[in-house]
Amino acid sequence: MESLAKEQEQETDKEVVMGLVHENRSKLAGLRQMFRKANFVAQATIERSARTNLLESAASIDGSLGTGSVRHRLVHKDKDSLAKTSSGITSDLLSISRSLAAQVKQSEDALQTLVQSSNVASETQEEFKAMGGVIHQSRKLLSKYNRREFTDKVLIFLALAFFFACVLYVMTKRAF
Repeated sequence: MESLAKEQEQETDKEVVMGLVHENRSKLAGLRQMFRKANFVAQATIERSARTNLLESAASIDGSLGTGSVRHRLVHKDKDSLAKTSSGITSDLLSISRSLAAQVKQSEDALQTLVQSSNVASETQEEFKAMGGVIHQSRKLLSKYNRREFTDKVLIFLALAFFFACVLYVMTKRAF
């Protein structure tokens, strides 16, 4: 994502992409931290459970001096509780993994949307530049035609004045 940000031509696009990169990195770090905490809690739970079961089995062995059925029940109960604990931990880890995958997918979608909007903005900018050139040329042509129109009006006025001066001259010569 950083290389994509560096490839962007406009500073605003670079800043937006880099902001997304930093945001996604912080979210990833947070999810990793949650994953580590869940692992730690799971390990602590397993250790506590194992310690409790070990102490219970030691107490029952001391109390009953080797009765096999009590020991068998405790070991069986211990295995069941460990299986339940490990399945709970596994489901927690799976949910965290799904959460990480969803976050990565969301980041990819956001990046794709950003790239598309950046391309559209670049194309629009190029069109505006082209239209600006056309508008500037049109303004030049209109001002040129306005000057010519003014020049034509002045020439027509001078021609009419000369014509009327000639008519007046001819009339004065014939009348006098």
